[in-house]
Amino acid sequence: VGKWEFKKNASIINHIPTISASDKTLTVGDTFDSLKDVTATDKEDGDLTKEIEILKNEVNTSKAGVYEVTYKVTDSKGASSIKTIKVTVIEKNIPIIPNEPDKPSKPDTNKPEDNGSVGTGDKTNGVFWTMLSIICGISVIGVYRKKREINQ
Repeated sequence: VGKWEFKKNASIINHIPTISASDKTLTVGDTFDSLKDVTATDKEDGDLTKEIEILKNEVNTSKAGVYEVTYKVTDSKGASSIKTIKVTVIEKNIPIIPNEPDKPSKPDTNKPEDNGSVGTGDKTNGVFWTMLSIICGISVIGVYRKKREINQ
């Protein structure tokens, strides 16, 4: 009997509903639907999206700025939650079409001057190096033979 009385007098916990809404970014001139992509659910009542109230909506899409929208939802037992999101309205990007192609106003001073000499990484004449190698090789062989003839 004691257990029955305990269960009979126990209070049922009512969970607080949750609102799902996120910050948004718009462009000046866009339309803003304050309830688009906003949902509310409750553990006991399920989907409460149709019960969402808008407490504050200061969004002005004709002027760039950061605005707030505040939502409230109440479940069947009277528990409620409130959520505020930020809506950022940005200026439209107006493309700038130049009258003439971009030209540098000053010459690039970071580029080294081209004085005709070979720089690091530049390709050099392969024939020159081949001839130099052959001449050096012949000279080394000639010196080696002379030294060998003297020693004998």
